[in-house]
Amino acid sequence: MKLTSLAHYIGGFLAALLTPFNIALSVLITSLFIIYEFNEDWYLTDEAYVDLREFLVGMIAGGILILGTKIISYWH
Repeated sequence: MKLTSLAHYIGGFLAALLTPFNIALSVLITSLFIIYEFNEDWYLTDEAYVDLREFLVGMIAGGILILGTKIISYWH
């Protein structure tokens, strides 16, 4: 796995974990990442969808973690 791919997964994961505390900052980070990737794809045509997919997978993993902790805390 490339280091940049790992960074995309971690970035998405952290953006998701940040959401319950500061949704505006999470939206800002995600928006800036999307703008950066589209700009990079515009000039380099390097298939930015791969980077966006990695970020999204990280966000989904973070969302699952948040949901899991909410469910567990509800049961206890």
